[in-house]
Amino acid sequence: MKFRARLEKGRLVYQRELVQAYLSRFKEGDVFKCDITRPQKIGSDPLRKYYFASCLPIFMKEIGYEPHEKNMFHEQLKMLYFDPQPDKHGFRRVPSLFRKKAKKPTKEQYEFVEWVKRLAAQQDIYLPDPNE
Repeated sequence: MKFRARLEKGRLVYQRELVQAYLSRFKEGDVFKCDITRPQKIGSDPLRKYYFASCLPIFMKEIGYEPHEKNMFHEQLKMLYFDPQPDKHGFRRVPSLFRKKAKKPTKEQYEFVEWVKRLAAQQDIYLPDPNE
């Protein structure tokens, strides 16, 4: 069960009746795992559009990639940025950034795009800002 709660004067305030109704179907003594996390803003369609429509095509063109290689180039950039370590099977798993189910906060997406812009600048490639 997932439910929202808020902190007021050091106490967690939530709909106790709703939680109690849910718990009533279990037997006495059952153990539950509870996680408390703060909701984060997820997803950023404008940032995604800016990255895939402006940043990547310009960067790729300037260093000699073809437009159909966009996904491969994006994966290479993520490999450089995240530097994933191999798992027990030897695979390097790179996190997804811009998919709806990626669950990456907008702040991390923004930091990645800024890193790509700095990387391009090191190659003397100018990537315009979103509002240019």
